[in-house]
Amino acid sequence: MNEPEKVMDTRLPVPYDLDALLELYRDSLDVLNEILAIFREETPGKIDKLERAVGEEQWSLVAHIAHSLANTTGTLRADRGLQLSRATERASRAEEGPRVRELAALLISELGHIAEVIAAYQKRNRT
Repeated sequence: MNEPEKVMDTRLPVPYDLDALLELYRDSLDVLNEILAIFREETPGKIDKLERAVGEEQWSLVAHIAHSLANTTGTLRADRGLQLSRATERASRAEEGPRVRELAALLISELGHIAEVIAAYQKRNRT
């Protein structure tokens, strides 16, 4: 199975739950809160740019945005988002338009889920 197909595999990591990130930063809550705030501030704009670039078939720009989102999701320990970001970047570099559209839609959905998890955490913890 080639790498982009693996993304559609049912063995994707479980949906995001913050546990790995909380464990990593349990002694540095100020850093954790800054990471979460940056995600919530910057990601909506990245999603808008990604949607626009996909719609305009600007594959090199899609690859650039997906690469940035891979860094973001990696920092958050969001494995599913990281895999989808990397797959979107690879498909974009190969100019596989239909595959890029499919992967970008999955990535955007996953980013929405991550944002919901973070918002719920922040509401519970008033950060």
